[in-house]
Amino acid sequence: MDYKYNAIATEAVNYKSSGGIDILITVSIVEEMTRFCEGMDWSRKSLDIKYRLHLDGKDQGLVHLQKNDSGEVVAKIGKVGLKQDRYSQVLAALESVKTNSEWQKKIAAEKQAAATDEDYRQHTARVDAMMNA
Repeated sequence: MDYKYNAIATEAVNYKSSGGIDILITVSIVEEMTRFCEGMDWSRKSLDIKYRLHLDGKDQGLVHLQKNDSGEVVAKIGKVGLKQDRYSQVLAALESVKTNSEWQKKIAAEKQAAATDEDYRQHTARVDAMMNA
């Protein structure tokens, strides 16, 4: 089985830290593709949002964005602390990639699936109530 990952939308936040380190944070919508055997077509498995961190040009790999509860550092990404202004830039980059049409299709499909699940849950609750009355 083969996998490949295609970035279909990317935004970057690039700045120099107070200590002089060049920091590059990329926010991407990544499409994971799967091919089950040689000669078979690639099929889309999922769309996900990924964050990647570079420090002084060295790739630190995929990282997570985490919100802090208190202090001057309001969030961190990988091993980099983010003050409010930098955190706002990362969130703006995130919102920008979320405007991609493929991401919007995914969100619409998830909302439709949730509505269908809720309709089914309500239906089974009515049937249960009727059967147990």
